[in-house]
Amino acid sequence: MLKPGMTFSLNLQHPRLPEPREHLRCLPSLPYNELAEYFIVTGVQAGDDFNSQVWLGKPNDAVALVFKFMAPSSLDHLLRDDIEGIDRSVEDMIECQEAMFTGLWDLQGTALPWFFGIHKVLLSNELAYLLITEYIPHAFESIPRFSPVDVGQYIEYVSAFNDAFISKVNQTSDFEKFKTAVQALDLAHSRQIYHLDISKSNLRFDTSQVVLIDWMNDISHHKRIKITDPSLIAIIDFRDLVMTFARGENGIGKEFFLKMMTDASEIGQRVKALFCQRPA
Repeated sequence: MLKPGMTFSLNLQHPRLPEPREHLRCLPSLPYNELAEYFIVTGVQAGDDFNSQVWLGKPNDAVALVFKFMAPSSLDHLLRDDIEGIDRSVEDMIECQEAMFTGLWDLQGTALPWFFGIHKVLLSNELAYLLITEYIPHAFESIPRFSPVDVGQYIEYVSAFNDAFISKVNQTSDFEKFKTAVQALDLAHSRQIYHLDISKSNLRFDTSQVVLIDWMNDISHHKRIKITDPSLIAIIDFRDLVMTFARGENGIGKEFFLKMMTDASEIGQRVKALFCQRPA
């Protein structure tokens, strides 16, 4: 259906600019609010197992954007939730993602990518939707790991560490970037917006903070979360963020975990409560 070099005539909207602007990433240099030709270059996510096809698209050789295509045929395997019996549609999913970008417009250019609108395109005689966002190339980098042990051993490990090492840990920038992501999530949750798919592949880094991409914001259709209490869903988002930062293929990042467990801030206390809670 999609192949490199395919072109689309699109009118990209200029994002609303939040204040203050000194920490915003630069807007890509694009022909905003006018019709222009764009072509797709490289497939990033493709295949029958995905509910969208993601490509890099360009208006010229200097600028890359994320083109996320969603068509009804790509949802044939997802159109009905077998557990809840809820019908799905492309329009439902697009509405959820557009509501996220609209509701969090003031995080665009910082904790969210810039958003350039949703466009209708024709793919093999099928009407599809194209969501266009900023391309952020810096993927989530693994934090140094050590062999996994259980949570109880972690707590003992933290307690046994000497003050000098803890002081060194406190200087890590990973935790500061983690805090920016928590703050963005907290703001989203206060506006009844939820990510629901936090993972390593959905985090990007700019120079000073984490950028959260590919939000679902679709509580009723989420396969894993069969709950409707917003406070519980917010906890799951927070837990997934913590574990994405802390857990790798071979265990938990030692310095990052220690920083989380010894930080005196409100965020640090929330992390500690998450790790230390025990069943009644």
